[in-house]
Amino acid sequence: MKVSKKDFINLSLLFDFKKEKQRYYYIVDKWGNIRWIFPDYLDKPTFLLTYNFGSFKAKLLKLFYTTAFFLGVKRFVTSGSFSASLKKKFNMTLSYLGCNRYSIFLGTPGISRKAVIEVGKKSGTVAFVKIPLTGFSRKLVENERKILEYLSKYKFTNLVIPKVLLDCEGTVAISALKDIEKGRNLLNIETSHLKALKELYLCSSRKVKLSFIVKEIEENLEKFIKFSQGQEVHILFAQLFDLLRLSLKFLRKFEFENISVALGHRDFTPWNMFFFDGKIHLFDWELASFNTPLFFDFFHHLYQTNALIKNLQGKKLFSKVLSDIEKVEPYLSDWIEDINLYHLLYLSIVSSFYLWNYYLSTKIKDFTERNIFALKNWIFCLRQIIYIMGGNVEISKEIF
Repeated sequence: MKVSKKDFINLSLLFDFKKEKQRYYYIVDKWGNIRWIFPDYLDKPTFLLTYNFGSFKAKLLKLFYTTAFFLGVKRFVTSGSFSASLKKKFNMTLSYLGCNRYSIFLGTPGISRKAVIEVGKKSGTVAFVKIPLTGFSRKLVENERKILEYLSKYKFTNLVIPKVLLDCEGTVAISALKDIEKGRNLLNIETSHLKALKELYLCSSRKVKLSFIVKEIEENLEKFIKFSQGQEVHILFAQLFDLLRLSLKFLRKFEFENISVALGHRDFTPWNMFFFDGKIHLFDWELASFNTPLFFDFFHHLYQTNALIKNLQGKKLFSKVLSDIEKVEPYLSDWIEDINLYHLLYLSIVSSFYLWNYYLSTKIKDFTERNIFALKNWIFCLRQIIYIMGGNVEISKEIF
């Protein structure tokens, strides 16, 4: 399969094609974008450590590649190959970390795309080296470095986090969490998740006026206006934008109320964590923020798991989320008084962020059916929670 011009540009940041010392195989996703790259000497599919195995389909994929490597037929399950040399600075990184093998995840297309080099030795994976491929992803990687260095000051009982091993010119090496291959994914929210979140909140929680949080939603809408000005937009973007403006109008009624915020991971999902030895091991802190409403991460886990893994949408998704909230509501009520308000804040913050993020993806032709699926779900669920809180919103309109 021929490598696209866009992927070739990204590969050129990692490889020197004038020095063809090593053969590499690559695997593309269903849209033809290069997903994984590995040298021909690799004897185990260690690149799979960058993949989410929450769904049954994903587990089959893992079994497929693991079997192919075991049988020695790995080249027959790839999309193509090329010859090049890993650039000198990345070879130096491997040497500094004491590693002698690696595999590469080329990232999800979009403005936050980055390459992740999984590096290790015979005993196992040592670190994940994050290499920004866009200006925005550079900010994300830098944010993760700062967050992890802050958290390194604390000793947690129910939460395990990685450490920063190297920071050089925007490239950051982050330690691989011990026992990552022994851990298991927990698809449903359990007491272990809540204990881990409680520890995270205790080290950073504070009270702010709701108007402070509203600013983040306003800024996201301003970005969308800026990027889409004078352009024709997909109807779903227009619907979500109008609904978010309505949400803002409703939230401003509470702008002088105090709400609890803390350091939130903001991508607290099964594919960014594993459970082992009674603890939640949590990685990928790029989106983390100290200005996160309490239990944002809790809501995010519910929505992302039920939508992306269990494939629920619309009414079924929202009903399942409400049911899951009800199961742990006594625990949440010890921390927050109005769960619906924090629910609305979560949906407004996350959907306003991806409103402009996804719109930019349409400009570089990386907008997919998965993005449409997410937009429809946010529109439906925002309508529902605003209505539940007494807002004046039309909820009967069906978008699925």
